[in-house]
Amino acid sequence: MRIILLATALFLLSCAVRAQQTDSLIPSALIVPDQYKALFDSAHTVLLPKGFTCTVFYANKNWSPRALAIRPDGVVCVSDNGNSVIDALPDANQDNVADSAIALATNDSNSHGFAFYNGALYTASYGDVRKYEHPNGLGIYQDSSVFIGGIPYLPEGTPNHVTRTILFDTVGQSLYLSVGAPCNACREVAQERAAILRFNLDGTGRRIYASGLRNAVGLTMDNVTHTLWASVAERNSQGEDVPQEFAAKIVDHGFYGWPIAYGDHQWDNFSADSEYRALLPITHADSSAVQSMQVAEMYFPAHTTPLGIASYHSANFPGYDGDLFITLHGSYPAADGRLIADGSKIERARNINGAWLVTDFASGFLTDSINYKRWARPCGIVIDTAGDLYFTSDHTDPHTPPAVYKISYVGDRTVSYGAPAKASLSLFPDPASGNCQVDIKGLSGKLRLTVYDVLGNVVLATSDMKQSNHSFNTDRLSNGSYLVRVEGIDGVLTRKIVVQR
Repeated sequence: MRIILLATALFLLSCAVRAQQTDSLIPSALIVPDQYKALFDSAHTVLLPKGFTCTVFYANKNWSPRALAIRPDGVVCVSDNGNSVIDALPDANQDNVADSAIALATNDSNSHGFAFYNGALYTASYGDVRKYEHPNGLGIYQDSSVFIGGIPYLPEGTPNHVTRTILFDTVGQSLYLSVGAPCNACREVAQERAAILRFNLDGTGRRIYASGLRNAVGLTMDNVTHTLWASVAERNSQGEDVPQEFAAKIVDHGFYGWPIAYGDHQWDNFSADSEYRALLPITHADSSAVQSMQVAEMYFPAHTTPLGIASYHSANFPGYDGDLFITLHGSYPAADGRLIADGSKIERARNINGAWLVTDFASGFLTDSINYKRWARPCGIVIDTAGDLYFTSDHTDPHTPPAVYKISYVGDRTVSYGAPAKASLSLFPDPASGNCQVDIKGLSGKLRLTVYDVLGNVVLATSDMKQSNHSFNTDRLSNGSYLVRVEGIDGVLTRKIVVQR
């Protein structure tokens, strides 16, 4: 049985509402170009919103693609962890297939995250950030040097989390580097681990920007609000359903709970095993830190391992401007009570009246959750200059190689995904007790009303409503906050409501 981790107040603090049913996903055949059909010798189906397609952009049996970035000239680039190479994947004829893979930089220290800034390429490896300069006519960098050294990576517990992610913020004049914990849960010796470090753009000014982040693999910045976001993989051995993974706004000096607390100020179960017992005793400083810890904006099922996060600002995907996309690599079999596979999908998060609504955007990669069978595991994610989405999968099986995939919108661009300007949704009384009156104006056609709890579970649903006043009964609902969503053929209206008896 799922354990509800978040108190009702978490909704009022703009936590994410999971609502898998709010977006209808349609089976779409994976588009496999001729040059890759021998590698994809089994047909695959991707579940996507109406109007979207998924294409194999580049595939190779002998590589391990992870992070993605867009070169200043618009070319998609990828880090190949298996071969310690940063590859460019140009598509000169714009046929949705990479023409070739060009090795821009080779790094024996196996870089993961990378970024382009001011004519140079920067790669983030276990223990340093390297700078590559002076590209030749093919874009291959001729010179390299250590830009930032001394990043802690030697094991101080169980060797773990050696991927590093780098992000340049030219507005805030900052460089951010995520450094994962060396263990599942331990009293960290090197303070720069389980943290996000901040530097000036020239590599000076080193300091810890945020802490308590077990493994913040994904970093992105909203280029409109300049908000720093991270997707974070949480700890194991606390149970099948806890703690939930999360994505959060990263604030200066923020503490996010690891290794002693998670979610909405929830303490770990310190009796879970010897690793957690070693965290005791709890100190006054621990209590103060947990009391002031940051609560995430959105949560995902435990052990689904969010790896990539990207902020979307384009008209290419109609109705998606301002949203976030998060890749869930997927859970794996473990000895801590995990029964079935979960994750292996891409999530969409959108801000609705201050609450982040999280829905599936691309799924179908996990084909057998009991036996952990899947043909792709999303890792890195990036949005190109045209507004198309790319993601990597490092998973391989006899029928599917590791690949970079491209998701494009090809549907009718005249369709309106937002509610009409004069549309409105009113709920009264609020707080509600017994019957709640629903007044809907400005939406066309038969309507569908859905009520979600704080974790996005559907607690009430009504379909085929006509344009008139309606009501629903709250007697079966526990006291707390809920999200009411009304969908018509021309848009969606949402509103929060509190049930109180």
